[in-house]
Amino acid sequence: MDGFESAEDALAGSGPSVTVTVCDSHRGAAEAWLEDFHRLLRAYENVGQRCGWVHDFREPEVVLRAHVDAWLGRLGGLDLADHDGWAAYLSAAHERLCTLHGLEPGHLKDDGAVAWVGMAALEAARGRLRAALYYLGHAEALAGMGLMVGSPSACC
Repeated sequence: MDGFESAEDALAGSGPSVTVTVCDSHRGAAEAWLEDFHRLLRAYENVGQRCGWVHDFREPEVVLRAHVDAWLGRLGGLDLADHDGWAAYLSAAHERLCTLHGLEPGHLKDDGAVAWVGMAALEAARGRLRAALYYLGHAEALAGMGLMVGSPSACC
C-alpha cells in the first residue's frame, strides 16, 4: 500500500508522502483502518519490507499533527492543546492507552501498538522527533491491524 497523498521532492519528483507495507493476511484490516483516516493510493507489489513497515517523508511536525488528528487523539481521547509539547502529549497518550488496555503504566514489553507509542514518547522526551515518528508510524500500522497489545515481533 502506498501513500496518503503525493508530495513533490526536488530530487525524486512526485511520489507518495507515506508508504505502508502490510502482508496479504492483514491487508483488509489495514485498508479499512487507513481508508477511514487517509486518502490512499494502492500498490500491491512486494517492496521487501516486513508487515507493518511505515515510512513517512513529510516534516516531523506535519507528521506528528497528522497522527494526532487521524488516530492517536481518537484512541486516547486526549487533546494536544492540554499538553506542553510533543513529548508530554505522547507520554500522556501512552499512559492512557496502557490504562485502556489494562497494562501497567509505562508498558514497553511487547510489540503491540501501545508499546510502540511508549517508545515514541521516550524518543520525543529525548528531543528526537524523527526517531519518535519511526515508532509512531509502526504503532499506527499495528493499531490498524488490531494488534494493540501482545503482538508477535513479526506478525507474518
